[in-house]
Amino acid sequence: MSAAVNLIPAGLVTRFRLKRVKRLWYRIAVIACSISGCIVLSGRLSLAERLAAITREESDSSRPREVHREHLSLLRESKRLDQYIQTQHDLRSRYDSVAVFALLTEIKHQLAGNLDVQSVSFSLDDGADQKFNGTVMMEVVTEGTSNSSNFLQLLKDSGFFRSVSLSSSLQKLDQASDALRFSVRCDF
Repeated sequence: MSAAVNLIPAGLVTRFRLKRVKRLWYRIAVIACSISGCIVLSGRLSLAERLAAITREESDSSRPREVHREHLSLLRESKRLDQYIQTQHDLRSRYDSVAVFALLTEIKHQLAGNLDVQSVSFSLDDGADQKFNGTVMMEVVTEGTSNSSNFLQLLKDSGFFRSVSLSSSLQKLDQASDALRFSVRCDF
């Protein structure tokens, strides 16, 4: 049998072993740095994805708030329109043109038919102070000045109008007759 004899000096063998251990540790350090770099990079990507998801959720969660605000706005507008429609309906039922014509017919009978209403215009206006105003304009032909003053007085006495006024002066229709034309404005 033969015995192996190592002729390399012991210091050189120690240096080779140290180099081998250093190379091993260098490799371990490079692998550890690579792994930790990958972990940090994946963490940053994950964090960016989470931030994007949070941003999406915030924007998605703000959309229902916007829809809710718009819904409330539409409800307020709907309520306002319903109130306006109800007010107009109340006004039209209270100051119905049929009621005005019924009043005019009654007044004509009281004046023994010596009155002709040639035209009537009827308008309603709702004011900002929740008081409702309306106007009735009439073109009237009568047989004399006494009938015109009686007509105005009967309109005032009816209690249907807030004010009754002569909006145009008495004008003779023609020279041959006593017929007079005038305009009346009635406010309620």
